[in-house]
Amino acid sequence: DEIQKGTKNQIELLISEISMMMMCQRTAQNLLYTEYQKRAVQRMSRIEEEENLEGRYAERYFYALNEYKFIEALNALQLSKIAEAETEIDEVYYNEALRDDKSLWTDYHYIKGLISLNKSATDNNEVVKAFDYLFQAYAIADRYQLIYLKSLICQVFSEMLSNSRIDQLLDTERKNEAHYLFNQFVAHDVIEQGIDNHLHVARSMAQESIENAATFGNVILAANGLLALGDTYFYDGQTEESLNYYERALQQLNL
Repeated sequence: DEIQKGTKNQIELLISEISMMMMCQRTAQNLLYTEYQKRAVQRMSRIEEEENLEGRYAERYFYALNEYKFIEALNALQLSKIAEAETEIDEVYYNEALRDDKSLWTDYHYIKGLISLNKSATDNNEVVKAFDYLFQAYAIADRYQLIYLKSLICQVFSEMLSNSRIDQLLDTERKNEAHYLFNQFVAHDVIEQGIDNHLHVARSMAQESIENAATFGNVILAANGLLALGDTYFYDGQTEESLNYYERALQQLNL
């Protein structure tokens, strides 16, 4: 609101509206999300009609446009509109500035991974492609301490690795990367008796995302972490324990 009142620069106003879209998306404020999305679309149309997009001004505009595309792609994925998400991400303005912005670059790989995974969790080629994108996203987020994005990626990895079929596929097709994740999340001297390695990694990832959610105070991130943690127990045949985590996830959302 302060930015909206304090400047007439249309690019900065657009960026503030897109930032609000992101905040609303992360906190599940759907009505506000729609309001800011409409305002952003109107402002983009105005900018393209009235402004002289050159130099630094053009760079800032394409930065905003990319951020908008990422947010809309995630929104489409949440609504199970896979083709629409793919269209949004394919329209991203791919340039050096995108690669230099580590947050956006992580987002790009994260969303590409989600799209591949949502296309088909039973198609081995799509699963491996999804893992490759997500692993690259994880590597960037970990290196540059993008904790929120790292937590999102860990939740997806947790859900993937809870599935023994996917774990076996990755252990064959991406052995080095799978072992790297194991070493990142599991201390060899504390491995639980009787628990498969893939479930231990999945459980540790989910738990880390829950701890990070508490730091951010983000109930959506916490709820999704609890769901992922519940899945690790479900796939391990511990139905009662999994239901406990599912119920805790619903309590986070006051459902």
